[in-house]
Amino acid sequence: MTQPLDRHQVLCPIPECSGKGAAGDITIHSRREGRFKCRRCGHTFAATTGTPFYRLHHALDLMVVMLALLAHGCPVQAIVFAYGLHEDTVRAWLARGGDHAQQVHEQRVLRGQVEEVHVQADALWVKLRRGRVWQALALAVSSRLWLAGQISRTRDQALIDTLVQQVRQGLAHGGVLVCVDGLASYVGAFQRLFAERTQFLGAGIWRVALPSRFQ
Repeated sequence: MTQPLDRHQVLCPIPECSGKGAAGDITIHSRREGRFKCRRCGHTFAATTGTPFYRLHHALDLMVVMLALLAHGCPVQAIVFAYGLHEDTVRAWLARGGDHAQQVHEQRVLRGQVEEVHVQADALWVKLRRGRVWQALALAVSSRLWLAGQISRTRDQALIDTLVQQVRQGLAHGGVLVCVDGLASYVGAFQRLFAERTQFLGAGIWRVALPSRFQ
C-alpha cells in the first residue's frame, strides 16, 4: 500500500522547531522514500513519523490487516500460522497499535469536547491464557464513540473511579443520562467525581447534573 504524500496535513515533529503548520513550512523531500522536509529547521523526516508504521519492515497494509484481526479477537497463534509471521513481530505490532490508539484517545477524546447526553457504562471480564481481567468501558450512545476504558485484575471501586474520571474529562456540556448495570460502585463514582446532584430513574438509569464549570 503506497500512501500519497500530502504536505498540508503534516507538522514538523522536531519539538524545538517553530514550524508548526504555517503555509510553506513543510515540503516533499522524496516521494520515493516517503520523506518530508521542514524549511524552518531543515530536518527531513519520514511520512510515517509519529504513527505505528514508523520504520516498519513489512508492507503497511499487512500490519493494518493484523491489527484489525487482533482488535476483533483473533488469536496471535492463528495469525502466526496463517501469515507465516514470527510471534514476536505480531505482539510488537499489537503493542505499537495499542500505544498509538491510547495517544489518539488522550489527544482527541479526553479534551472536554465530546457533545453527548447519553452514556452507557459496563464492566465485563476478559479471559486470558492465565486467569482473567476486568475491562470497564463507557460508550457515548448516540455516536458509538468509546469515551473511556480501563483494565484491572479486580472489579473494585478504583477501576470504576478511573473509568468515570475519563468520561468526565471527555464531556463538554452540562448534563448527561447514565445507564449502568446496577453496580453500586458506578453510582458512588458519578456522585463523587462527576455530579452535584443525581436522580434515580429506575432500571439502572441515573440522570446526572454536572458542576457549573461544565455549563
